[in-house]
Amino acid sequence: MDDAQALAFFELYGDSFLTNVTFGAEYIASYVFYCDSVASQQQIEASLSASSFNGAITANAQAEIDKITSTTSVQWELYQYIGGVVGVTAPSAENIVSFALSFPAVAEAASPDSILSYTTTGYESFLSGSFDKIAANRNYLVGTEFIDGLTESWSDIEDALDVMNQLLLIYDYYGKYVDPMLNSYYKVATEDSNSIIAQMQDYDQNPLQAFPVLQLPALQNGTPTLAYEPYVYNFRFKDDPLHNVFGWNDINIDYADLDPQRAILNRTSITSITVLGNKDVNLISTSYYNFSQQSGATYEHGWSGDWAKGTLLLNAAPDSTSPAFLSALVNRSNDKTIRYLWLQNAQGESIQIGGSGNSDFENSHTFPDGQFAVGFAGACVDYPYMTNLVLICFSLKPATWTPLA
Repeated sequence: MDDAQALAFFELYGDSFLTNVTFGAEYIASYVFYCDSVASQQQIEASLSASSFNGAITANAQAEIDKITSTTSVQWELYQYIGGVVGVTAPSAENIVSFALSFPAVAEAASPDSILSYTTTGYESFLSGSFDKIAANRNYLVGTEFIDGLTESWSDIEDALDVMNQLLLIYDYYGKYVDPMLNSYYKVATEDSNSIIAQMQDYDQNPLQAFPVLQLPALQNGTPTLAYEPYVYNFRFKDDPLHNVFGWNDINIDYADLDPQRAILNRTSITSITVLGNKDVNLISTSYYNFSQQSGATYEHGWSGDWAKGTLLLNAAPDSTSPAFLSALVNRSNDKTIRYLWLQNAQGESIQIGGSGNSDFENSHTFPDGQFAVGFAGACVDYPYMTNLVLICFSLKPATWTPLA
């Protein structure tokens, strides 16, 4: 077979033919644990190692999974996917194992028709001559496995670009942060992706040509991970109330409105803060907006009563891509509670609640450019006092990078 014959055959039949198709249905359940530190990651790993759950779906697997998810302090989410059957609803978290065990019978009764896998064979198995050039180019572009060859590199680069785009959205939301390396690597990854697409398109036009091997520096640059400097402002710390940690095991915290890392990834901001109090600060109610999910939530902690009330609005339009944040605060505290609280937004509006007597100390904080308050944590165990109150803050940092090759 010469070049003209190989090209004519390719234009009519392509480079491969379908030899096998597997139909069926599938159910996938996966847990994602949001670890914001090495310590929390090690906690999950230790819990998994200590359990008897090894990934096998057995009768006691549900109890082991429930034990891990109910005892960990790390935030987690369950993701489920059902394919190949219609009208089957994903189960609750406590029923995923029984559902998985019964799924084969459910799927068989539903006559699943989704394509789960397929096999192709290249025409070079019975054609020779110039068609070998086409086969070599095909293997260079798509390899011999499901995702292989240049297609694998393109998939990795596109995944990295997806992550970069997510980080750019986060950067834009939180003060339009600039990460020069990410901007540079984004340009490189885009160019490499376009080069791969160009070769694939060229293959469709002329599968016989000799393709130069692409260098693809984006693979060495890798994929980024969000990086930030965490802080907690503790209203009960007399000295140095702003600490660059999110851990609070030693400062009497019973609740946290948000998981910090998830809040940042979801572009979450405080939309309003309501404070109640008389001689002391007795209650705080905070409303948040999750921009990624386009949803809001309000968390209230403390003790209600016929006390003075103040509400500070931060975002009149919570779905804005450029939200406003807290700009400054002042607090007075003693050994029992928060006595006085003053909060100010970026527009200079402020509220103040509480008294000024019997305070052991006063602290204040003005948020510098690039530092943001993302949520509150605290404790309310001794009526009518706010036993403790912590403001979770962060500053963005340049992303860290993991090579893809």
